[in-house]
Amino acid sequence: FSLLKEKSIPLPPLEEQKKIAYVLSVVQSAEEKVENLINALKEFKKSMMKHLFTYGAVSFQDREKRELKETEIGLIPREWEVVRLGEVLYEIDVRVRDFEEESTYKLPVLSLTKNEGLVLQAERFRKRIATEDVSQYKVVYRGQIVYNPYVIWEGAVHILDRYEAGLVSPVYLVWKVKENKAYAWFIDPLLRMPNAMNAYSRFASGAVNRRRAIRKNDFLSIPIPLPPLEEQKRIADILSAIDEYIEKAQMKRQALRELFKRLLKDLMTAKIRVKHINIEE
Repeated sequence: FSLLKEKSIPLPPLEEQKKIAYVLSVVQSAEEKVENLINALKEFKKSMMKHLFTYGAVSFQDREKRELKETEIGLIPREWEVVRLGEVLYEIDVRVRDFEEESTYKLPVLSLTKNEGLVLQAERFRKRIATEDVSQYKVVYRGQIVYNPYVIWEGAVHILDRYEAGLVSPVYLVWKVKENKAYAWFIDPLLRMPNAMNAYSRFASGAVNRRRAIRKNDFLSIPIPLPPLEEQKRIADILSAIDEYIEKAQMKRQALRELFKRLLKDLMTAKIRVKHINIEE
């Protein structure tokens, strides 16, 4: 307490304090509105995914016109198939050590998250945690799907779409979509739908909750709905458009957060003065 008593803090006149608080509250209010928009868009995407994976790429108004059939995974359009993941995916195991080019060792190291997908490891952990020797790391390319067998049941399964290539932990499994059968950006969201997530939990085995691994053969045995290739692409395009709105909103939220930090610093050090602005009581 004695240290706090001795420390001096800048204290503008009371009226200016009120104006500083007002300016900061305006930015915070704007951020809250953007946050609400992001949450609404995410809920809309969930609703749209349920619709698209049940009725296909038809409008809400036309869904009753789509003839459905009952399958082991629920109702799907009559012309769709039910296939196992093993029919549309095959494993890729390419290691850094397989390349002679030095540039491969300089690819970004990526970490898999359940909500944001594959992100830069340095950004997620505020530092790089991979060892200097990345020769055992796997090389993953855009359009390939990666999952962490120990936490896939939490949703840690995503396509690489932010980067053309990157390096991932040897623990992760990397999959390529058979392009004559399926479209990677259609398969990606399917892997986080309730049917798939329930299957991961059912197949996961292990004594410790956080170390319940899923075996490859079990993963490949999971059934999914598979529409004709063109309809897969239309569905993926619809979801991608929603993702773009979400990403733009998230960028705006981040910009507002950075603005708040800068304003807080500048207002509290009198670098910016607001004593001349008028505010309504």
